Amino acid sequence: MTNADGSPQQQPTTPVERPRYGEYLPAGSPPPYQAPPAYQPDPSSPAFPVAQQPVAGGYPASPYYQAAPTVRTRKVADLVVTCVLLAIGFFGMLIGILATSGISESLANEYATHGLPYTAPAALPVVVTTIWISHVLLFLAAVGGSIPLLVKRRIAFWVPLVAGVVAAIVFWGGLIVLITSDPALMNALQSGR
Repeated sequence: MTNADGSPQQQPTTPVERPRYGEYLPAGSPPPYQAPPAYQPDPSSPAFPVAQQPVAGGYPASPYYQAAPTVRTRKVADLVVTCVLLAIGFFGMLIGILATSGISESLANEYATHGLPYTAPAALPVVVTTIWISHVLLFLAAVGGSIPLLVKRRIAFWVPLVAGVVAAIVFWGGLIVLITSDPALMNALQSGR
C-alpha cells in the first residue's frame, strides 16, 4: 500500500489491541449486556469425537450433533416381492403371447360351437400384434424400472404390479374387442345357443 504522495506506507510496529465489549459506549449510558463466559464442557460428560470441521455457511460443526446417516436400509420383503412379481410377469408375458398366437383357432371353435360360419375378424392381426408388443414392452419397463429402485434401496414392488395390471387390461380388452366385433357371435352368445 502507498500513501497519497506515492511513498510506501509504514506498517505499525506495535500490535493494536482489539477493543473490548462496550469500550466505546458514550459516557453515562447504562452498562452493556455482559457476554456470558466462554462455555466450558463438564469434565464428567462423555467426550464426542466429532471434528470441528466447517459445514455449509462456514460455521463449525457442533461437537454434540452428528448428522443422520444417509444410507437407506434394504427392505428384504420389498426385494422378495419385487422379484416374485417380476417372475410372475415374465411367465404372464409368455402365457399372453402363447394364448394370442392360437386365438384364430379358438375363435373358429367358438363359431363352430354356435353353428356359425367362421370368418376371421378384421381386427384380429391388430389385436394380436398390440398384445404381443405391449406385453414385451411392459415387462421390459417393469424390469427397467424396478432394478434402479432396488439399487437405490427404494420401494419397487409397485412397478411390476402396475405393469401387470396394465398388461391384463390390454389382454382382456383385446379379447373383448375381438368377441364384440362380430354381431352374429354376440347374438349367439346372448341367446345361449
